[in-house]
Amino acid sequence: MDIKYYIDKGFKHFCELEPSDKYTQGIGLKEVRHIKDNREHYSQPGVYVFANKQGEVLKIGQTSNMFNRMYTQYKCVTNATNNRIREHIKSIEDIDVYILITPKIEKQILGHTVYTSYAMGLEHALLKEFKQTTKRLPKLNTMLK
Repeated sequence: MDIKYYIDKGFKHFCELEPSDKYTQGIGLKEVRHIKDNREHYSQPGVYVFANKQGEVLKIGQTSNMFNRMYTQYKCVTNATNNRIREHIKSIEDIDVYILITPKIEKQILGHTVYTSYAMGLEHALLKEFKQTTKRLPKLNTMLK
């Protein structure tokens, strides 16, 4: 499975993650697609796929806020996943990011407004499909939840 499979399913190119001396963690965003003019749209939940320039899928992930995930977490937040991704970008290759925004669902439960989305379930289904098809997970995914 390569990135074309996910593009055919509706994933759109979002940006490129590259090494950068401008930020403490050493990662910057390049070729961002209209995000600053449309921040509200990108501040939604969704699923993302990382691919290299050859089209190899490197990671499938999900987030409750796509803007925050790309603009803050991969660039600034230190944890095992982010560190692994940053190390790959710095030492091996730039990564293209493809996204699919999922609906944000609002419900009233016990008098509270709560939000959820299908992003986590879709990520799980895509990882399971990838593993069944290729007999492995993408290189930068560590487990199937």
